Amino acid sequence: MSDTPTPSQAAEKAIWEALEAGPTPGMWSLWGASDPSQVICCKDGFIAQTVGANDEANGAFIAACSPANLTALLDAFTAKDAQLAEMRAEVERLRKNDARYRWLRQPGSTIYVDWIDFDGTPEQLDIAVDAALAADGKDGAR
Repeated sequence: MSDTPTPSQAAEKAIWEALEAGPTPGMWSLWGASDPSQVICCKDGFIAQTVGANDEANGAFIAACSPANLTALLDAFTAKDAQLAEMRAEVERLRKNDARYRWLRQPGSTIYVDWIDFDGTPEQLDIAVDAALAADGKDGAR
């Protein structure tokens, strides 16, 4: 795995660093000041002013990227990353369990399993395993 950050990782790092530098906190809003400029303000006062062909759109974008909004987005991304890591670990656990079970079901496989009484087809093995799991109070892969 490369130590070079992906573009999204680099962007996230840059945003966290910018937030840690201490920009004006709180929500920002767009106030139409004088044509053709737009002023971005917060409760503490002036943040920035845009001038040019896209000044209204640029001002709205800057106002939407307030520290409060960016922090909320980054916190949500961090939570989703943690959830994704948990789900990937669960998928890997299930893949390993599936491989064990497929091996157990293959024709001609003989294995002593002390928690079930089995001497039959793979389909009958499924039924026996399900019954054993239910008897153990379990609902799925171990």
